[in-house]
Amino acid sequence: MPEKMVVEKRGELKNKMIVGGVVIEPRNPLLIAPRDCCEIVYYVLDLNTAEVSSLPRIVVGNGCEPPVGVVGSTLYVFGGGKSFSSGDGDDSAKSKPKKGKRKQKGLFSCHMLDLTKPKDGWRLATAGLDQSPAVRANQAWPEGIVEFGGKIYVFDNSESGFIGEVFDPQHNNWRRLKSPPFPPPPCGDGDQLFDYRTLILPVMADHKRNRIIVYFQYISTMYAYYPCEDQWRCLVEDLKGGWQRWGEAVTIADDGVIYIHNPRMKAFFRAYDTVSKEWLNVRLSPEAEAKADYRSYLIYTRYDTLLHRGNGVLCLIFSAIPWDENPAFDHIVQFKVQLVNLNANSKEILVTPLSSQHYNLPSRCSTFLYLPV
Repeated sequence: MPEKMVVEKRGELKNKMIVGGVVIEPRNPLLIAPRDCCEIVYYVLDLNTAEVSSLPRIVVGNGCEPPVGVVGSTLYVFGGGKSFSSGDGDDSAKSKPKKGKRKQKGLFSCHMLDLTKPKDGWRLATAGLDQSPAVRANQAWPEGIVEFGGKIYVFDNSESGFIGEVFDPQHNNWRRLKSPPFPPPPCGDGDQLFDYRTLILPVMADHKRNRIIVYFQYISTMYAYYPCEDQWRCLVEDLKGGWQRWGEAVTIADDGVIYIHNPRMKAFFRAYDTVSKEWLNVRLSPEAEAKADYRSYLIYTRYDTLLHRGNGVLCLIFSAIPWDENPAFDHIVQFKVQLVNLNANSKEILVTPLSSQHYNLPSRCSTFLYLPV
């Protein structure tokens, strides 16, 4: 790991990616089960050189796959608080997390790592999320988490409905957000009432338009939260053809277009313009059409993660744990997407595949996090 890694400014092409994973034993990856405590590894992956460097490990309790956010050059990990300890960043076969005292920090706690000084290790940032509501009694982790304006916003599904909260690292405190202007609840039993307020991942930060976008599939409605105004607005009602809760890779780019990966489509993606509120035609660029092997960029049948690096570059990610005892790996396909105005009333998206590359991780881990930085 270089002594100093500075996170690029918003809008620039991000050349690195933080990858997080839950360490597993050398066994059948289909039999992975949550444990009382999980060892979490984090790596910095250089998308240009394919180099992978290790960050200090951390042990979390109260479940697996803690949500993570980056503000500036600081990495924040929100976790169970049962047991936290830092590792030394060494991912050799003999590496073990250092023992630490078990500290009760409430249902949630937050630890932070300075990416410019990773050797200093993790330190406690706050006592964590507001744990007073009874709805948090059975919740392990928030559903969605995004960074916006130097703060971290978390959004959650609970037994009583939707919850939104914001963490301000500068003042080290949390604040509860108001709820979106949901329509009247449908008639029916409790399951239907819960479903209609269930957010569908991912929660997306649209920095250029100063808003955070949240989609609720069961009412086919997309809401936008404007942090500067502390207001929710209904962005799209009765959205036809949205994305599903499981199995679709989704992201938003600086042009305000939401991209949804579809392996059955020739141009790889569906695209919805949140500005004009319409589905756009997506096709390969003339450059890509000229290549007879453009489909060879996709090696695997299912890619679960889609990210925007900046400057219209998308990263489509497949992660796997080999059946033998070899370390995990990622396969990343990069695309250039361009919003083209055909005339005053018509737009389309041109897609150009850029690269297709494997990245070997130093340990056997089940990856759950990808953050461009």
